[in-house]
Amino acid sequence: MRPARARALLKAMRARRVLVLGDVMLDEFVWGKVARISPEAPVPVVEVENQSFHLGGAGNVAANVRSLGGAAVLAGVIGEDAAGERVRSALAAAGVEPMLLASPDGRPTTVKTRIVAHHQQVVRADRERSDEIARDLATALCEGVRRILRSCHAVVVSDYQKGVVTADLMSPGPTAPPPRPRGSEGAALCALPPRQPGDSEPARGGAGH
Repeated sequence: MRPARARALLKAMRARRVLVLGDVMLDEFVWGKVARISPEAPVPVVEVENQSFHLGGAGNVAANVRSLGGAAVLAGVIGEDAAGERVRSALAAAGVEPMLLASPDGRPTTVKTRIVAHHQQVVRADRERSDEIARDLATALCEGVRRILRSCHAVVVSDYQKGVVTADLMSPGPTAPPPRPRGSEGAALCALPPRQPGDSEPARGGAGH
């Protein structure tokens, strides 16, 4: 992309309302130093010196939209846990409007914990679930997205395959999904409105997080 085109796009984003839909995450960094090897296993012992938290996944995308001058709305699912509260606090600090649903079935907020020593990542631990969100939660998310879409100029889909962005959500079709067989799992929700001729295709971001 030419610099002039990039500048024009950034200028056009100012004051535009952008909906970011997808997998909301919390990035945790544990900073420290290594002075010895564990006597229990051949692994380094990290002496923790600091800890920090940042918006990850779709949350990071929404924060970037806001930093570029856009008005960002974040739609997704978090857990009823401390990590979810950290996400809400970080969104408020970044000036991002939240449309977050809390999962009542024990599904945790996705947390990526990176342990870093001497500027080098030692290990990463993930706390997450990647199965599709419950049907009632997916339906509520779809209904909320439909309401917000009326006031948005653009949609960004940030899909890390954590179960929030489903085929039903992304495919155009009737507003009421067909019934699923008894005992089937996964989300079935009303699809986003079909794009009209001339509409730009929603950007889709995220993979392998």
